[in-house]
Amino acid sequence: MPKEAMNPKALEALVDAHGLTEVVDVLVQICYDKAEHIRTNWQDQKLAQTWDQAGQSVVNPKVEHPFPS
Repeated sequence: MPKEAMNPKALEALVDAHGLTEVVDVLVQICYDKAEHIRTNWQDQKLAQTWDQAGQSVVNPKVEHPFPS
């Protein structure tokens, strides 16, 4: 099954409804939650660190984003 494309209008609606800061904060928390879930349930430190780095790259743009576009 092909992956659905990101809907920019849906993301814009979230930003309009909640504000950019809150949306970004939630995205960062999702990254950290995924990292912890992977660390706890899959014991995959490398992948968990990748998710941690993704969260850090949102907070600090000087941190290189670990996932390809």
